[in-house]
Amino acid sequence: MTQSEPPVKEAEATPPQWPVLLVMLVGSGIGLIALLLVLIAIGSLHRLAAATQSGRATDVPQLEQHISGTFLGCQDKRTAEHLSTRTPSAHSALEREAEAALASKACTRFRAGDPVYLDSVPLLRGQVQLHRKNSKTKWWTDSEAIRP
Repeated sequence: MTQSEPPVKEAEATPPQWPVLLVMLVGSGIGLIALLLVLIAIGSLHRLAAATQSGRATDVPQLEQHISGTFLGCQDKRTAEHLSTRTPSAHSALEREAEAALASKACTRFRAGDPVYLDSVPLLRGQVQLHRKNSKTKWWTDSEAIRP
């Protein structure tokens, strides 16, 4: 006589216990929060990149700066660079050009202590772009014009 093996019972699926469900729920919540933070970071980087391409971050408050002396600012960067290169031999010719630019309103004169707001700043030295309070007109001038 062969021994017959007892029939194999299928394992009954036991419902998960409350602690297990709680851990799963908390883990899912943490995962969703992490995903939300990643999406917020990506959105912030995208806005920052878009603002950098436009030349100025519109949602970033700007700090008031002050002019350190008397400087000429021009709407055209090349004109500002040209008029800021003062050599003793070309001094009078550049002065006449500067006066003509001031008369035509293509340039303006900044005086010591004038409050301004920076729009574009060079990595080292060079020209900075700035504007006066409550004005949309942007001017280029020497970076040395801004007080440290």
